[in-house]
Amino acid sequence: MEQARRNFEVGVSTIVDTKEAQARFDLTLSQEIAARNALEIRKRTLQSIINRFPGHLVSAREIASDLASLRYGSMEEWVNVAEQKNFTIKIQQAAYEIASQEVKKTWAQHYPTLDLVAQYSDQQGVGAQFTGIGRDITTRAIGLQLSLPLFQGLSVQSRVREALAKQNSALHDLENARRNISLQVRQQYLNVTNGIAQIRALKQALVSSQSQLDSTNLGQQVGVRTEVDVLNAQQQMYSARRDLAKAYHSYLMSRLRLSAEAGELDEDTLVQINAMLIK
Repeated sequence: MEQARRNFEVGVSTIVDTKEAQARFDLTLSQEIAARNALEIRKRTLQSIINRFPGHLVSAREIASDLASLRYGSMEEWVNVAEQKNFTIKIQQAAYEIASQEVKKTWAQHYPTLDLVAQYSDQQGVGAQFTGIGRDITTRAIGLQLSLPLFQGLSVQSRVREALAKQNSALHDLENARRNISLQVRQQYLNVTNGIAQIRALKQALVSSQSQLDSTNLGQQVGVRTEVDVLNAQQQMYSARRDLAKAYHSYLMSRLRLSAEAGELDEDTLVQINAMLIK
């Protein structure tokens, strides 16, 4: 913007060029304000989780790990582990087992029942109001009582159909949970593997951008590059640094989500991810 103003003052550019430079400057300033606001909001969100304000946030260190650092090497292994350990699937499995037991319980109402019945009675002064002399009577009884249901107005059949419908619904929920978890595991596994490739590419892009910036600075010193060329090279270099940092953190979050979907997000995993951050 400053160079555009100088060029306009000496007559080598128009007022349109100056206005365009001013517009780009104002747009960049608004983006900076929005970025600072978003950062502050995320800090406050983190504060609600850890119960203290995060004063200094660390960055991700250079990640040299590959697939060998993962607990399981292939996508299908992760899917199989998730089907066995994922908590959502376990909850749906328990719901299906409960529904199955409820079907058996309801159907059992058709069966005869045999109960053990016992009675005990101890009465004193029986008949004293009539004869004047009361008698003490103790009664004990024990036996078996057989009940054979014949017809209950189709109520049992209705409850059985209801229990079967709930069992079928629980089975569908279980299958749906398995499919969703399988999809999530596959997506996170691809995010991890693609994240590694993306990090490697962005690291090389950062090296190239830094080399271009050094060359442009040298060119400005000898008079073959302008200040605008240097600023453009700086912008490209910082954009590469930003993209690499975002790729680092996306990779780390994908690692955490993959472990969570597989039901293996434990303290050891958190310690391993935390070791990938710069202290």
